[in-house]
Amino acid sequence: MTYLTEYRDFKIIRELWNVYLLSDNAILKTRLILIKVIFEGIDEANNPIYLMNSDNVVGVLSPEGALGKPSTKRYTPEERVSAIEQDLDFETKEEGWNKYELNDGATIEIKLVLTKVSKTSLYDSRGEPIYLVNIQPITRSLIPKELRQKLKSMKT
Repeated sequence: MTYLTEYRDFKIIRELWNVYLLSDNAILKTRLILIKVIFEGIDEANNPIYLMNSDNVVGVLSPEGALGKPSTKRYTPEERVSAIEQDLDFETKEEGWNKYELNDGATIEIKLVLTKVSKTSLYDSRGEPIYLVNIQPITRSLIPKELRQKLKSMKT
């Protein structure tokens, strides 16, 4: 494996919101925001190896009647986990691939996949319920032939 750590600039082609209907009738929205891409080297098949730094944005639109007593307390992760009341089922309403074009010619697509949602007994400063959300990014890339040939020549 060849290591040549370099930053790759990118252009956002598409960044989508994923939308889910929770079993308590709340709407959950998630979005991945790509921050930076680092080219780390080349694998055995002459594919580029990219390290991606991103952040996830999560929001819940609470259904009518779901508000509780507002709290300004900042809960620790342990407090949130210990306050789980129930795991919720969910239905996917919208879910898609974010798409980024790198300045080396490659295209990267990233999709957040919701794996678990739990409702806690806690409320935020607006009185909205606090949820714990597990989401996982999955990626795929399209590497043009010219880039693959260029990378192969870098190995020799």
